Amino acid sequence: MKIRDIPWFDRPWTRLKNKGVSNLSNAELLAVVLGRGNFQENAVDLSHRVLSKHHFNKLSNLSLPELDKKFKNDIQAMKIQAMFEIFRRTSRLNKVGHKQKIKTAKDVFDHYVDNLQDKKRARFNGVIR
Repeated sequence: MKIRDIPWFDRPWTRLKNKGVSNLSNAELLAVVLGRGNFQENAVDLSHRVLSKHHFNKLSNLSLPELDKKFKNDIQAMKIQAMFEIFRRTSRLNKVGHKQKIKTAKDVFDHYVDNLQDKKRARFNGVIR
């Protein structure tokens, strides 16, 4: 089904504008971020397909090539990866603020927790002087 075949008032961006972001499903939210689908499926159907296999928490951990494979579009894959990075940075800012001074082990934990929580291997992130 083409997005044009969906009544204008039921399209995700119209519903977001008229009813608010909290009234959209996960697939509709993702469709708004994607903007459009591909030749085989519209943005909503594409979002449903991807989210049926990878919920947001799993989707956020996929690499750019993996996202490109799922969405079949490198621009959309980059949009999704950028969106999740914005989420991580916003979360970190909400936890520690703009100016961070590391004084305790908890400060170190708060700084790195979002970036490291799903990593399978240890990696040194510091600078050796």
